[in-house]
Amino acid sequence: MHGALAEFICIGRPLLYNRNSRRKLNLEINVTQDEFLKEMDDMLELEAGTLRGPEKLEDLDQWTSLAVVTFMALADTNNGVHVSPLDIGKCITVSDLLKLAKVEPES
Repeated sequence: MHGALAEFICIGRPLLYNRNSRRKLNLEINVTQDEFLKEMDDMLELEAGTLRGPEKLEDLDQWTSLAVVTFMALADTNNGVHVSPLDIGKCITVSDLLKLAKVEPES
């Protein structure tokens, strides 16, 4: 790439950033629920297809402070949604996280 734009791969999706302003250009792609859940499986080092939605976060040993930060990046990168740790802390289930990240249910 030339000029001030650089391509970064984050959670498997290319995004363009302006190096001068560090502002993300509006190129986010909303992912499906299944894709988002697969990304979460990967993030938590679970076998693909493990998470479906009703799982309680407190029952997931891999749900750590690092997973919270990674989830924040996942929601931002894949859906352009900025979530706070406080909002994540209010979530009980994986489905609650999906709603917070504005992931549309499969139709």
